[in-house]
Amino acid sequence: MEKKIDVFIIGAEKAGTTSLKKYLAQHSEIVTHEHMEFAFFADNNEYRKGFPRVFVKYFKLNENDSRIILCKNATLYEKEDSLLRLFLHNPECKIILILREPVARAYSAYLMGVNDGWITEPFQKYVSQLLNKKMSVNSDIYRYIFQLGLYSELLEQVYASFKKEQVFLVKYESLKDAPARVCSELFSFIGVGENFHPDFSKMYNVTRKVKSRTASSIIHFFKSKNSLVKRAIRFVLGPRFFARMGYVVNNANLKSVEYPPLSEDLFRSLAEFYKHDVIRLESLTKFDLSAWKK
Repeated sequence: MEKKIDVFIIGAEKAGTTSLKKYLAQHSEIVTHEHMEFAFFADNNEYRKGFPRVFVKYFKLNENDSRIILCKNATLYEKEDSLLRLFLHNPECKIILILREPVARAYSAYLMGVNDGWITEPFQKYVSQLLNKKMSVNSDIYRYIFQLGLYSELLEQVYASFKKEQVFLVKYESLKDAPARVCSELFSFIGVGENFHPDFSKMYNVTRKVKSRTASSIIHFFKSKNSLVKRAIRFVLGPRFFARMGYVVNNANLKSVEYPPLSEDLFRSLAEFYKHDVIRLESLTKFDLSAWKK
């Protein structure tokens, strides 16, 4: 019998998805992948190969393994076709979406792009282009930095594929301030023992300054491009060890120093861009987002 994904963390990017995946996977009744993202539903090349063939790249499970299968892809929530593919794979899949205050999320995404070497301009320049309507909505900068924080329209897209009772929404602030409570609620939602207490001592994928921009660009190239060299290394090492090695190498290039916070004026300017979406999101989710609107 073909394995099915039981639970999927679909976003939001730069909202603690990696940390949450690591915390939940400490539960003995849950298993997840070593790779940073489960790309099958979003990657056309993987999808064409078929689920059984690609699944073994991410998981090595025997037929009798009855653990809950947890996957994560931090931008799946914005991909309508990918959400539909996930629904067709398992209409009963449980969905987790973390919502982070959109200005902070945008700045964090920008800094990760700087670390990866493909973003070179000051954040203020991109914000100015956005607010003055000089930025194409089809550009990578708009999508990656700004659009992924327009949660209300993206959440409605999620609800178009999955019933609301299948979707568990988490506020980033709650995960950060009360991870034990959030995980307990999620264990109950998933259907495993909710009294298990994960180790929360470590945060994962935190955006810090890089030691070498050149090394960062090379790492990003290997992460994003399916080159012959990359395929050869992955074949020799095996996909799971290759994924683990990539995580270790990436962290070795990070300093212990974080970037300075966004200036208050710039924060307020960008908050105006998200204002109406936040109000709409508050109505859609019934969350108290007053702290986001201040």
